[in-house]
Amino acid sequence: MKKVAGVQEELKLAQTAAQESTGDVVSLKNIVNELKVKLKSTEDELSSVVKSSEEEVAEHEAEINKYKEAWSKKVQEFKSKREALVVRLKEEFEAERSSLVSNFQEEKKSLEERFERERSDKEEALTSKMSKDHEDEMASIREMWKGKYTELKQKAEQRIAQLHSKLKETTAEHEVLKEKFYKMDGSVAEDGMKLKQAFEEIASKSSEIEILEKKLNESEDSFRDLSTQLDESSSSHQKAAETMQELREELRSKEEELEKVRVGEEEHRRNIEETHQALQTKLSENTDLENNLKATLEQLGVNQSKASGLLEEVTTLKQSLEAAESANNNLQKQNNELIAAVTSANDNSEALKRDHEKSVALSQILGEESQRLKTELEELKEMKANDAKTANQEMGEKIKKLNNEHQTKMNDLKKKAEQRLTQIKKTFGTQLEEKLTKIAEVNDQNLALKEQLRSLEELRSEEEKEKSERMEENKNVEELEKKIRELEEKLEQEVEKEKSEVVRIMEENKEERRKHEEHLDDVKAVLSEARQKLEEVEEKMKEEKNNYEVAIKEERSRRIMCEERLAKEEMKERNMEEKETEWEKERESYSAQLEVLNSDLEKLKNESETQLETQIQEKESATLELETCKKRMEKLEKSREKLKVELDKQITVSNEQQQALRDEVETTKKQVEALSRSAVDDSSVELDRELKKMQEDFEMRMRSKEEENQEKVKRLVKEYETEKAKMEEKFQVQILNVTEKCESGEKLVREQHHVEIMQLQKDMLKLEKRLEDTVEKYENEIHKREYEMSEQVDKATYRALTAEKKLQDTGMEHTIVQLQEQVTELSKSLASTQQREREISNYLQEAKTRMSLNSHLADPERVKYLRQVLYEYMMGSEGKTMAKVLVVLMQYPQDEAQRILERHKLPPKS
Repeated sequence: MKKVAGVQEELKLAQTAAQESTGDVVSLKNIVNELKVKLKSTEDELSSVVKSSEEEVAEHEAEINKYKEAWSKKVQEFKSKREALVVRLKEEFEAERSSLVSNFQEEKKSLEERFERERSDKEEALTSKMSKDHEDEMASIREMWKGKYTELKQKAEQRIAQLHSKLKETTAEHEVLKEKFYKMDGSVAEDGMKLKQAFEEIASKSSEIEILEKKLNESEDSFRDLSTQLDESSSSHQKAAETMQELREELRSKEEELEKVRVGEEEHRRNIEETHQALQTKLSENTDLENNLKATLEQLGVNQSKASGLLEEVTTLKQSLEAAESANNNLQKQNNELIAAVTSANDNSEALKRDHEKSVALSQILGEESQRLKTELEELKEMKANDAKTANQEMGEKIKKLNNEHQTKMNDLKKKAEQRLTQIKKTFGTQLEEKLTKIAEVNDQNLALKEQLRSLEELRSEEEKEKSERMEENKNVEELEKKIRELEEKLEQEVEKEKSEVVRIMEENKEERRKHEEHLDDVKAVLSEARQKLEEVEEKMKEEKNNYEVAIKEERSRRIMCEERLAKEEMKERNMEEKETEWEKERESYSAQLEVLNSDLEKLKNESETQLETQIQEKESATLELETCKKRMEKLEKSREKLKVELDKQITVSNEQQQALRDEVETTKKQVEALSRSAVDDSSVELDRELKKMQEDFEMRMRSKEEENQEKVKRLVKEYETEKAKMEEKFQVQILNVTEKCESGEKLVREQHHVEIMQLQKDMLKLEKRLEDTVEKYENEIHKREYEMSEQVDKATYRALTAEKKLQDTGMEHTIVQLQEQVTELSKSLASTQQREREISNYLQEAKTRMSLNSHLADPERVKYLRQVLYEYMMGSEGKTMAKVLVVLMQYPQDEAQRILERHKLPPKS
């Protein structure tokens, strides 16, 4: 019985212990349930925080997408603007090139036209003056030379007749003397009478010789006059040489002008290179903008990657929470099994002990699992920190990679820019080659002018040859004069000898008659000598005749040369007519080109107006973008305020939850104390330790969560504020860049227009100065050519007169008549050519007057008014007045004028 009572007591004790253990298990279940509730609450909080963070991330992503869209639009706009700028610069360059080409062509055309006009005017004036002066001088010279020719002819005929008569008389006298000397056998008285008669005849011959000497002196005077005329012709040749030198100087001046034109073209090339550099700078600026945009987009991608990393971390946390929930479920199952075991322990105490040990082990397992969860949470925190570090490292590596990619892209862009520059240089090279071809054409023209100068020099050399021939003729004439003088001296010597011989004969006759035979021999010798001398004189006369024939042949050859020159001049006149026709064709082509240029100018005006409109639209779009940015900033501020309010609410809720958790902890403490009083000392101590550990863990978790939440909130606020500040700065910088670009574009356009207008004015002044210089040069050339032509006419008349004299001397009057007929024909042809040139000059003057009347800016007052209006327009005022003035001054047709006025909202002109 005692054993039964002991067993019953043991059973009671076991039941009480089981009840206590069941109470402990129930309390543990309650604690686990509370922990589950807290975990659920924390999960809900985490889910709410995750949702809020996801919403914020979504909002940020939406904003980022908006910013991306805005940036993409701006990038597209910048690309379009860049393309428009490139196109505009190309168009401006092409317009400048076309304007330069047109100016060069216009200058060339104007110079050619003025040269043609001046040449035609001067040629007309020269031809008219030459024709009049030539006709008058030819008439006067012909009359003078005809009179002189007749006088000289008469004198020469008289001289020749006298010489023939004297020769006949001398021959007859010699024959008479022979007969007398043969009849000397008569009386001495008869001889004395005959000697007296001979002396008288000798005296008469001496008087005749004196008369001949006077005539020879007169002929010498005439030859001296001719020599003076030849000297005058040589002086005229010297003047012609001086004119040639002046023409060479003019050619040098023209070459200098060409060098100036080349210098201007080099300056234009330098301007083109400067524009290339400006384009390169603009392209580099655009590439910098693109790189900045790419960097911002890459930053946005990095932010997106960060958000995706945060989402992945949230998913990992969810997975860990799910694993913890599964562990808790397993623990609940084990607890249920323990309850079943406790119920079965009423049958067997040993089983109860085992179950008690199992419960203790389970409590230990629960503590270990709780510690394991703590360690896992700490590991998760460390993992997060490590992930943040690795993320930062990856961000640094990504930034390095992006920098490397940026450098590679910059190099690629530089290569592309260099390729574009090479292409542009090729295009400009073709343009420069065209300009070089034009310069080569100008050089060809200069070479043609040089060839003309060479031809003039050849003419000069021919004239010098003619001069030398004339000098040779003068020398021949002087030699003839010397020969005549020698003959006269010989005749005088012969006369003196005859006188001495006669005196000697008289003395011998007086002194000695014996020596009569000797005297007869001497007379015979004298007669033989006289015969020889007569023969010599006849031979000399023959030689002179031959010389005269040679001179006539030379003059015939010269006449042929003159005819050839006249034919060449006719060919030149024909070539000039052909050139005039070609020039007329070129003038028509230039007029067509002017029309095309006018149409191009109208197109350029329309394009400039469209560009101004596009700039105004860009300004308006920039202002709209500013307004939209301001609105976005206001929205962001509102959203920031909302987030602040929500964060405040969340903070208050979290504080309330913390207080509730603290209250629950206090209640749990009280329950634990109550349980500890009723429980066993060992189990109570262990439970106190476990509860303290759980409480400390829970408090640590709560603190860590609070700190994490606060740090997250602060971080999000800081990120939001930094992103907002960055976006504001970027928008402000973009707005400033857009405004500066618009203003710089307007300034550049205005400055370019101003510079172009000033250059046009300078070019106009330079052209006017060049025209004045060319007019003066050509007037001087005309005067020089008039003087040269007058000298050539004088020379030709002198040649004609000399030829006429020689022909008349030789008795070839028929050839003289033919030459006169040829001269009349040539004068008629000259008159016809002069009439043609006058008609051409009148036509050119009429065309000039038409062009001057058709010119829109002939009136200087209009030019002044246009300058004033252009100045005001460039200063930024009076655009409508500018349109009106251009319509009036440029004299557009009615359709175009109405379009322009409608475009500027002006009333149509009446």
